[in-house]
Amino acid sequence: MIPLHTEVIYLAVGIPSLIFYVIVIISLLQRSRKEGTAVAFYRIFAVVCILDCTSYIVNTTNFRLPMCPALSFLYVHFKPSAITVILNVAQYFCWFAQLFGQCLITLNRFTAVAFPARHIMLWQKYSFRAICGMLLFGFACSWQLLLTTVHFERHEIAGTEQFYYTFYTDDADILIANNPLYYTTILVSIMSVIASLFQITLHTLIFLLIRRRRTNQETSPHQLPKTELNLLLLSLAMFLISLTYGIYQITVSVLLCLGHEDTATALLDYYLVCADLNNLSPPYLLCAVSGTARKTVTRMLCCVIKGRQVKVKPMASTQQELENTTRGAHKN
Repeated sequence: MIPLHTEVIYLAVGIPSLIFYVIVIISLLQRSRKEGTAVAFYRIFAVVCILDCTSYIVNTTNFRLPMCPALSFLYVHFKPSAITVILNVAQYFCWFAQLFGQCLITLNRFTAVAFPARHIMLWQKYSFRAICGMLLFGFACSWQLLLTTVHFERHEIAGTEQFYYTFYTDDADILIANNPLYYTTILVSIMSVIASLFQITLHTLIFLLIRRRRTNQETSPHQLPKTELNLLLLSLAMFLISLTYGIYQITVSVLLCLGHEDTATALLDYYLVCADLNNLSPPYLLCAVSGTARKTVTRMLCCVIKGRQVKVKPMASTQQELENTTRGAHKN
């Protein structure tokens, strides 16, 4: 159950972050088209951010709103249907696709350091295929949930007339398990471990390559620009946050498998906080590590504000002219 004041805080943080997401993505994609630098990185980053926004909206619909007694009336007539199944699939599809997208971002930074001469040409050729593969990977890991049924289970609050709902997946025979929750939990844990090991390996290689080049004082016409280094810091920060989120999910999964449901339930109270940190942090991280991104976003906001001022000024001047004309008529 989520109290109303906590719900207000969640939404007060989430809704502005979604708007900020849109501003950052539009401004950076416009800049990448004009300058032609790091186009593949920004495209993958944009898709990951879209998945982050979708994941936040799905989590809000599935967990945040129905668990608040003050807003649970919205789910009174919400019966099991194709909509609930799609919401369940979307939740895991976004997570798996995000995971693969994070791996692509790390791989993009690795090729920028290891193969600077061929990096741009390589990603110009394969970036679209990589994005399609990211989305297909998400669907391949979540399609089996289409075979399940999902409903919002009502819980009465003792001593009051209030109630709330939880998002519950019914038991069904899917592939190798008859419990979809345990199946997806195990799959999430396995994929988290694989993705984390892959990214740790690449980041270690990146660190060793940069250190060796600085130690040997190599001079190359394809040295890594400052912009590329900033994007490398961004990918590292995103990885550390996703690693923390992955460790949290694996811990909950292990506790559920071992039968420690009480401890797992206590940890699940922090699920939305961890998920929001993972989903809403990328644009803030980008603006924190990249001065170019900050300037681009600021320039876009200034253009929007100036555009509004231009629309307001003619109206103000017209009104002033009318007042002056009226005063002149009265004097005459």
